[in-house]
Amino acid sequence: MEKESNVTQVREIRVFVGSATNKNTGEKFPTFKTVGKDGRFIRVKFRKEVTNVPASDCNVFVKDDQISVDGNRQYPVIWIHQIEKTEAIYQPNKQLEKTRGKLDNLI
Repeated sequence: MEKESNVTQVREIRVFVGSATNKNTGEKFPTFKTVGKDGRFIRVKFRKEVTNVPASDCNVFVKDDQISVDGNRQYPVIWIHQIEKTEAIYQPNKQLEKTRGKLDNLI
């Protein structure tokens, strides 16, 4: 029989930031998604108390007791109550790499 540990783990969640438009007012607002184990996107939402909501794609570190999953919907939603820290994801600029490759060949 395994004993449950009282130690809360910190999970790393890769959050992708997008944007959507309100149909009534036309205002844009950020949307957040992550990728589940089966490769499907899962919506991520942050509670009002969260002050450091990510503005770009990043890895978010959250304690297990600060996450909840709303499974009462057709598609589940992950709610984050508090973020421990965020870490930026390096995304190379492909156009810049192509230009540098051409310059390396010429010079």
